[in-house]
Parts: sequence; structure tokens; C-alpha cells
Amino acid sequence: MPFLGPLFMVVCLIGLLLCLNARDRRRDALLAGMLDSVPRALRSAIAIHVRCSLLSGRAVVDVDMTSCTCTEVCAQVAQWRRGLPPGVRLMARGRTGRGLTHDFTIDIAAT
Repeated sequence: MPFLGPLFMVVCLIGLLLCLNARDRRRDALLAGMLDSVPRALRSAIAIHVRCSLLSGRAVVDVDMTSCTCTEVCAQVAQWRRGLPPGVRLMARGRTGRGLTHDFTIDIAAT
């Protein structure tokens, strides 16, 4: 029975690699969905960073929109809010009416 130890380690390693692959796929799909909803004129003014957890379905999307106007920020955050799946936290930074920079945090809840 000395082969059980190495076999167990190989099975654990394969399980870990499968979890990492699933997390990367979730992150890539979420990033692609975010970018698809951004108008081409704003793509150079927005920075998006997506983080997904390894074992749960939770994700955090950080968006920097400080180069956009207040109207563009409000319209884009509202559009993202409608299109994001449950379990995602949207953290956006953008300018408001007086040109001040504010942080917005929106948790997308399951319906």
C-alpha cells in the first residue's frame, strides 16, 4: 500500500488545477461581459480588474472611470448592474457632478 500516498497527492494536485482553471474561466467570462457592454468610445478611458475566489462563486470587479464624465459613469454603472450575475461586487471609482472622485460599491444579490 505504499502507492496510496503519492496517488493521493496526485489526485489533490489535479483537483487544485481544476479549481484554478474554473476560477480563471469565471474571471475571463466576467471580464469579457464587462468589456462587451462598454461603448468603444469609452474603452480607452476605463480600467477593469476582475478577481474571483477559488472555491466560491464570489467575484469582485474593480472599475476605474476617473477619466469619464458623471453622465457616462452613471449610465455605465447602471448598465453593468443589470448585466452582472449574482454574487458579484462592483466597485467603481468615478467623477460626480462637481468633478469630485467617489467610490461606488454595488453588491449584486440573487433574485
